[in-house]
Amino acid sequence: MVLLRCFVDLLIESDHRRANEMILGAATSGVTLPDIDVRILQPAMQEIGRRCEGGEATEVDEQFAESVTRRIMARLHADAARGAARGR
Repeated sequence: MVLLRCFVDLLIESDHRRANEMILGAATSGVTLPDIDVRILQPAMQEIGRRCEGGEATEVDEQFAESVTRRIMARLHADAARGAARGR
């Protein structure tokens, strides 16, 4: 999946701003929260973990990716809760 590869690359490059924009843009364009979680965020963390184990990424990369991913999920859940409260 293209979004997954791009998200992983952005995380490895420490580009949290673009990683965030990409995922929030996917959500805005209609990708569901469960799909984002299962098809992008979880596999991205698995890929970064694999790269870390293989020496292609550092533990700092992995910790950064986890932090960014958690913030994105928190934002998506908050946005979903606000939308539900407004009747969307």
